[in-house]
Amino acid sequence: MPDRQKLKPQAADLSAVLREIIKQKDDLYVFFPTPDYFKLVQEQGGSGAAPKPAAPK
Repeated sequence: MPDRQKLKPQAADLSAVLREIIKQKDDLYVFFPTPDYFKLVQEQGGSGAAPKPAAPK
């Protein structure tokens, strides 16, 4: 892993990111969960399960 101080958060279209990951022979990307993700997991009961879709109104 490169020097963490040199890493800068970036945002991109998810399909473009996945396309680039698939093209690469080696793993060059790291995804870090956001504080919002951890908050969502806690709100969902910390089960680690995927969030359930909201019911239609």
